[in-house]
Amino acid sequence: MKFYDLNVFDKLTFKIVFPIFITMTILGIFLYFFILNTVTEFSLQSIKKDLNTASRSLYNVVDDGFGKLLNTGKSLDNISIRIQKADTLGEIEDFVRNVNLKVIIFESKKNKLLLNNTDYNLENIINAKLLENKISNLKYKETDYYVWYFTFEPWEWNIVLMKDVRDYSGLIQKVQIIYFATGIMVFVISLVLVYYLHKTIKVPIARLIAPIKLKTSPNYTGVFEFEFLSNSIRDMMNVIKENENIQKRKAEELQKTIKELKLMQTQLIESEKMAALGGLVAGVAHEINTPVGNGITGITHLVDITETISNKYKFHDISEDEFEEYLKTSSDLSTMISINLQKTAHLVKSFKQVAVDQSTEEKRKFNLKDYLNEVLFSLSPITQKTNLSIILNCDENLVINSYPGAFSQVISNLIINSIRHGYKEKQVGTILIIASKYMDSLQITYKDDGCGISKENLEKIFDPFFTTNRKAGGTGLGLNIIQNIIVKNLNGTITCMSEKNHGVEFTIKINEL
Repeated sequence: MKFYDLNVFDKLTFKIVFPIFITMTILGIFLYFFILNTVTEFSLQSIKKDLNTASRSLYNVVDDGFGKLLNTGKSLDNISIRIQKADTLGEIEDFVRNVNLKVIIFESKKNKLLLNNTDYNLENIINAKLLENKISNLKYKETDYYVWYFTFEPWEWNIVLMKDVRDYSGLIQKVQIIYFATGIMVFVISLVLVYYLHKTIKVPIARLIAPIKLKTSPNYTGVFEFEFLSNSIRDMMNVIKENENIQKRKAEELQKTIKELKLMQTQLIESEKMAALGGLVAGVAHEINTPVGNGITGITHLVDITETISNKYKFHDISEDEFEEYLKTSSDLSTMISINLQKTAHLVKSFKQVAVDQSTEEKRKFNLKDYLNEVLFSLSPITQKTNLSIILNCDENLVINSYPGAFSQVISNLIINSIRHGYKEKQVGTILIIASKYMDSLQITYKDDGCGISKENLEKIFDPFFTTNRKAGGTGLGLNIIQNIIVKNLNGTITCMSEKNHGVEFTIKINEL
């Protein structure tokens, strides 16, 4: 996106000019109404003053005429009164003509119109219900008038003075014109200010931004502040490039370290598997040693007594009791040798099956309970050294199509993990294994009543290399290996629930059997 493609509301010029323009506009509107109100109030006061002054002057004219009549002593002479009224009306006409006023004069009792230089008729005036000695407004033929009404009691005259509103609207119109002109000037000034800001701010900023978008350093010269900013940005970009190179080298080193760690983890996992298998080999070798030793002892004894009885037979020195004793002893030794050899064969067969399954990833159908019993039997050299009871609860007819070696490794590691971490030496306890099938999924629940796992460690038990028994040689890979086997090989999940001193419970769910 180019700089000039930005939304106008996001541009710096707008953000500077717009608040100034709005502020000036609001201030101008406020001043306009304030001054307009002031001028209007001033105009009303002027109108009131002019009409009040005119009414007083007009009252004086009428009063002077009445005074002249009194001074001649003819105030009761009707002819003199009519003449004096006529003269007074003439003076009033001259007065209102000089002051540019409209006037209506009529008698109160007879409603007789005496003088009228307006377009109003007497009926309009009477119906208007004017306020005496106060300014009123009248509108006639689209023209507004200010009106002042008063009476002259001696002659019972009603006098109405009228002033055209337009005579006072000129000032307000001038104020409006001035403000319109001021508004245009403000707009023009704003345009000039925008252009000035464009040249002094926007253009330098655009010159700063353009090279940054191209990931190059700006090189602006001109306005001191922008030149200082350009130099600062250039220094900052040099530092960023240097840091990017450092981070790139660190990232490469980190990738190399991660690869080495993954390789080491794989090797450790394989070592852990081989160590577990080696433990089984050592245990089986120890277990085989006893029945094989017993068999050798029995055979040796059988060879000795056979040789003895054979020599006696050659020299015809054998009795019936001795021969029967020989037969009985031979039978006992043969039975003992057979039992020990069968035990050895069973142990070797179980170990061979488990070892082969653990070293291969062949999928086959097998009876789960029989196979788990074989696994438990192969672990007997280890479990017999403890005081733990292992209970397997599984349907005898449960046949699944899966990877037996994976099940062997999972169960073996869980049992060994319980022995190493869950119980003290020779502590009495129980391990319960429950296997059940639901539709096409298998659930295995593994429980022990050992020391349990603390809350802070429970979330980390499946992390590689996490162990609480490193001093005793723990690698922290046992449960991680179990999780990898279940997730990757068996397409399942494993979860753990535990509390300190309340044992542990693992739930394994395997789909698509």
